[in-house]
Amino acid sequence: MFRLSKKTLNNLLIAYWVIVPLSFYLYIVMTTFKYNISLSDLLRSTPLLNVAVLISSLLIIQLAVFLYVKSISSSKNGLLGHFLWFVMAQQILTGNIIGAGIVFFYERQLPYLEEKQTLGEKILVVSSCIFISLISLLIIFITFRTKGRS
Repeated sequence: MFRLSKKTLNNLLIAYWVIVPLSFYLYIVMTTFKYNISLSDLLRSTPLLNVAVLISSLLIIQLAVFLYVKSISSSKNGLLGHFLWFVMAQQILTGNIIGAGIVFFYERQLPYLEEKQTLGEKILVVSSCIFISLISLLIIFITFRTKGRS
C-alpha cells in the first residue's frame, strides 16, 4: 500500500479544484458554439446546468479561501484543520465525493500544533464559510426544485 505525502495531496487538491471547473467552463463554451446559442439561453434551457455552474464557481472560491487559510495556518488545531472539515462536509452535501475524499486524506496528514490567529483572520475565514454555506444551500435548493424537470 502506498502513502501520499502532504505535498502530493496538497497539489492534488489544488489541481482538482482548478481542473474540474476549468474543464466544465470549457465544455459550456464548446456547447454554446456547437449549438450556436448564447450562454444565457443555454442556462435558461437547462436548469441543472445552473447548478453545475454554481458548483464549479464554488470550487474556485474554495480554492482561494484554502490558499489563504493555508498561508496563515498549517495544523489540524488551527484554522486550516477546521476549514478542511467544513469543506469536506460541504462537498459531501453537494455530491462532490472525490473532492471530499482528497480533503479528508489531506486533513489526516496535518500535524497537531498550537496556533494563534488574529481576530481579523478568524472573521475572514468564518465569513467565507458562511458565504460558501449559503451558495451550497442554494445549490441544494435548486437541485431539489428542478428534480425531474430536466
